[in-house]
Amino acid sequence: MATVPFDTLALAHKLEAAGFDTRQAQGTAAALAETFAGELVTKSDLREAIDELRQDLRREIDDLRQEVRHDINELRQEMRHEMASLEQRMTIKLGGMMVVALGVMTALVKLL
Repeated sequence: MATVPFDTLALAHKLEAAGFDTRQAQGTAAALAETFAGELVTKSDLREAIDELRQDLRREIDDLRQEVRHDINELRQEMRHEMASLEQRMTIKLGGMMVVALGVMTALVKLL
């Protein structure tokens, strides 16, 4: 941050030349000097702030990417487990159906 040099005497003289009385000119110059006495933001300050924000944003994006990758891997593992479980249940049901069908066919062969 930078401060702006401000010549109150020169401003007071200009205000007096413009028609202000001495007291008004000095008061106005003093008020403006107080206003400008605070630190002002420079272009380099803004650039630094922007660079810092960009770095923070990149870190956040990288963190989110890692979280998403982790979540995707967890979902893949869950899906594999669910698919294996589904495959096992379907195999058991199909096997049961085949046993029942074989029993029905055997009974039909014996009856006919």
